Amino acid sequence: MRSIYRVLLAIAATCAAALAPPVQPPATPSAPRLAVLVVIDQMRADYFERYADRFTDGFKRLWDHGAVFTDARYTYASTKTAEAHALMLTGWSPSGTGIVADRWYDRRTGSMVQAAASPHHKLLDSAGEGGSPEQLLVHSVGDALKEQRPESLVLTASWKRYSAVLNGGHHPDGAYWFDETTGHMVTSDYYARAYPPWVGRFAHDDLAAPFFGTKWLTHTLGTGTAPDERYRAAFRNTAFPNAILLGFAKTLVERSGVGTDSTPDLVAISFSGVDYAGHEYGPESPEFDDVILKLDHDLGELLRVLDTRVGAANYVVAMTSDHGAALVPERQKARGIDAGRLNTQAFRETVDKTVASKLGITGPVLAAFETPELYLNYAGAAAQGVSRSVLDHEVVAAVQAQPGIARAYTVDDIAAAAGAHDPLLDAVVDGYYADRSGDIHVLVKPNYIFWNGGGTTHGTPYEYDSHVPLILMGAGIKPGKYDQRVRPNELAPTIGHLIGIAFKGDPKGRVLTEALLSNP
Repeated sequence: MRSIYRVLLAIAATCAAALAPPVQPPATPSAPRLAVLVVIDQMRADYFERYADRFTDGFKRLWDHGAVFTDARYTYASTKTAEAHALMLTGWSPSGTGIVADRWYDRRTGSMVQAAASPHHKLLDSAGEGGSPEQLLVHSVGDALKEQRPESLVLTASWKRYSAVLNGGHHPDGAYWFDETTGHMVTSDYYARAYPPWVGRFAHDDLAAPFFGTKWLTHTLGTGTAPDERYRAAFRNTAFPNAILLGFAKTLVERSGVGTDSTPDLVAISFSGVDYAGHEYGPESPEFDDVILKLDHDLGELLRVLDTRVGAANYVVAMTSDHGAALVPERQKARGIDAGRLNTQAFRETVDKTVASKLGITGPVLAAFETPELYLNYAGAAAQGVSRSVLDHEVVAAVQAQPGIARAYTVDDIAAAAGAHDPLLDAVVDGYYADRSGDIHVLVKPNYIFWNGGGTTHGTPYEYDSHVPLILMGAGIKPGKYDQRVRPNELAPTIGHLIGIAFKGDPKGRVLTEALLSNP
């Protein structure tokens, strides 16, 4: 019954969109009361081509009425979720933000650190792991907005903690994410001591529970007698987390107070469902198709709520993605393309044993491997008379001898990058922050992935990972197609300009003036 109801809603929404007059940009430039960043996690730029005849709602509206930058690319090598969310509203690559991965190895404690995790700031009303932006080394356009216009609201939400936290910067009014321990949308005591009234049931109900025991395509959701944390972790691989986040985003727009006066506000919503489906099933699967096509309607519904609540001439939307993804290697091989799936644990063990045998040392050679970063056990090697340079040399040789590996870059390579004339090395440099990055960056060959699951992953500087959509639509925007190459780093200064905040980001940061009705 629920699925039929959702279908009827989607049909009604599509018909309403078709019958309504097309939404036109304002005739004269106007400062938006609300800027909304919408992130579609793991959306390749070419999905607009792949689904061109099936996008009928939100994605189509953005494509038809927005300023579409067709060649937006991340310029760093390890294209992962946390790095990009730290970049979008700060304008800084990982080399500046210090967010070098979704997680990294802490050499001081000898343990892995999750991006946006915090031992100091606990969740409200949950025993789950807390979060805060304390790892983020730069400030965001939202921080600048709060400093210059304290009465402005800055709010973020995502299924993923680090997506919400890092988009929020250091001083938002709130950042919210899904907690698998309780099934609630949560925040930490970094942001508040209690939930604001508008959050309502999202902070108190198990949002995944109504789907327990139901069918999605060929999958039965959940086992046993009641929802638990294991069920909620698996639930993310369905089409429904995006719909739940949509409900939260609609409530945020309707009840939080954003966009209701002339003081500009900033909201960031990051939809994670496409990423989860890509990792679990791959981008050429019925499950993936269902997730992204339902998201098309969800995004359309969000835009209609903004139209009604804020007014089409009073808000601006920026839509992008944090990274793309490789196509599933098995499918690529069937097409005659050199591709492969690499086992992370087997790779690490082979490199460790090869180098230890070659140098005649005992104990682990590798302290950690968080793809694509290798962290080396220099102290253990030094205690056995092996220097750093010798260890680097042998690890690089062992890594490059493995199938599917294109190149291994050392810290010395990074230091000498300016004279190397190697664009791939330049990308490694753009993502390198010494205290957190690895000692060896492992670059796979195109279409090879370190992924032990059945779907796919991302994390390279190649076209399929770095090329993402970037679309601006709404107040102050000049629709059209813009084919020059741009960086997602330019989003922060552009959004800042649109809401009246001078903000640059990194030294190369610029406002995308070509897409504005009035240039600065």
